[in-house]
Amino acid sequence: MLTYFRTEYGRYPGPYVDTYEMNEHFINEIDDEHTLVTTRHKAWIVLDKREYELLAEHRLAEDPDLYSMLEDLGIILTDRNINDVARLYVERYQYLSKPPGLFIMIPTKRCNQACGYCHSSSQYVKPDEAGWEMTEEVAFKTVDFFFSIPRSNSSRFHLEFQGGEALLCYDRVQKIMDYTIEQAKTKGATATFYIASNLTLMTDEIAQDIKRRGNVRIGSSLDGPKDIHDKQRPMKGGGSAYDKVVYWVNRLREKFKMDVGVLSTVSRRHLNREEEVVDTQLNLGSKFLTASRFLHYGEKQYRTKMLAAEEAFESWKRSFEYVLKKNKQGQFCIEIGAVQTLQKLFTLDKSFMCDRRPCGAAVSQIAVDQFGDIYACDEGRSIPELAYGNVLTHTYDDIITSETAMFSRSLATEVLPMCNTCPVQAYCGACLVRGQSYHGHLVPEPAGSFECEMHLKVVPYLVKQLMDKDTAKILNSWV
Repeated sequence: MLTYFRTEYGRYPGPYVDTYEMNEHFINEIDDEHTLVTTRHKAWIVLDKREYELLAEHRLAEDPDLYSMLEDLGIILTDRNINDVARLYVERYQYLSKPPGLFIMIPTKRCNQACGYCHSSSQYVKPDEAGWEMTEEVAFKTVDFFFSIPRSNSSRFHLEFQGGEALLCYDRVQKIMDYTIEQAKTKGATATFYIASNLTLMTDEIAQDIKRRGNVRIGSSLDGPKDIHDKQRPMKGGGSAYDKVVYWVNRLREKFKMDVGVLSTVSRRHLNREEEVVDTQLNLGSKFLTASRFLHYGEKQYRTKMLAAEEAFESWKRSFEYVLKKNKQGQFCIEIGAVQTLQKLFTLDKSFMCDRRPCGAAVSQIAVDQFGDIYACDEGRSIPELAYGNVLTHTYDDIITSETAMFSRSLATEVLPMCNTCPVQAYCGACLVRGQSYHGHLVPEPAGSFECEMHLKVVPYLVKQLMDKDTAKILNSWV
C-alpha cells in the first residue's frame, strides 16, 4: 500500500473488528498489479492485488496495518472516524464559503503585441485614441468596490493588473496603487500588487519605482525559444519580443534584484521541442517552470495551433520527465503543471482556481475591465455570460447573488453526470470559459472534453511516478 495524502495517521488504535462500512470509493487500475483507490474527500491509496482483494471481500481483519491505514484515510467508515471523514469532505469545498481573495483590474485594453491566443481581445490602437484606458473615476470606484467585499484575510489586500499592456499607462497604475494603499491603511490592511506585462515597454524608471515600492511582483510570458515566442507573440511594428523579454528579465534580476515569473502557453508549435522550452526558462534562472499551460482560447483561426488532449498529455509528459531528469542530476527546478496536481493529491488545498469544480470564477476572484464592467474571472472577460454588472451601478451583493454566480458555484462533481462516478473527480476541474467557448453553455461536458481526458491521464501517471521512492522524494520536495 502506498499513499502520500497528508492526514493524521494512527489516530484509531486497535483492536480492529469487522464492524465497519465501506465508504464510497472509486478505482483506477494503475497497472496489472496495482489499483488506485480514491474518495470524494480526496484521500487515496494504491493497493496491490492481495490488499485490494481484502478490501473488496470485506476481509480487512486479516491485515491490521491495512485496516488502520484505510480507517485513517476514510476509505472505510467506523464509529471512530466518521466525524473526521465528514470534516475532510467539508474542507474540500471550504473555498466556496470564502469571499474572493484575488482582485483583478484592467487599466487599459491597449497592447503593443498581437498574440493570436489573447483571451482578453486586447487592441492595438493609437496612443491618443480615447476609450481604451480606465478613467481615474472608474479606477478609484473599482478599488472602492473591491474593498466593499468581505475578505477572509482582513489584514491583506492583493490587486493584480492584467492587460492589455499595463505599462502603456504606468502613470495610471501608479495612481491606482497609491490610492489602494491609502484605502488599505484605513482598513488596517496591507496592500500588495502584481503586474502582468510583456516587458517590452519596461524602463529603468519604471523598474526603479517598482523596486522602491517593495510590494509589487511582476510576471511575464516566455513561450519558448526565440522563433516560437516571436511567432506566438508578434510585435506590432516589428522587432523581436523575445529579445526584449530576455533582456528585461535579466536586467530586473541583476540590476534591480527583482525576480520575474515567466509563463509559457503551449501550442502545436511546441511539439517535440519541450526540452528547448524548459532550457529557455532555466537559462533565465527560472526554477518554477510553467511549460504546461495549454492553449485553449483565442481567435478561431488560431485554434488550428491547439493540441488535442492526447497530444497535450504527451507534450506535458516530455516536459515533466525532462524537469525530473534535471532534478536527478542535481539541478532543483519545478514543473508547475505537476505541482498543481500533486497539491491536490497530497493535501486538501485547491489554490489553483481554474482547476476546481466549481471553479474560482466569481468565487475566489473578481475582474473589472477598463469600463468598470465586472466579470467572474480574468479569462472570462471575453464571455458575455460571465459579465455581472458595473462598479458604477452594482454592489458586491448584486453580483454574488446573481443567477449566473449562484449557478457557477453549484457545478460540483456530485451533480454532474459521469463526473459523479469518475475516479479522479476530486482532483480535476472545469473551466467555464472553455465550456462557453466550445460547448455554448457554462455546464461542463466531461465526455471527450480536454480537461477530462487530461486529468484521466495525468493523475494515474503521477501516482505511478510516486511508486518509485527516489522520484517520490523529488516530487514531495516540490509541494
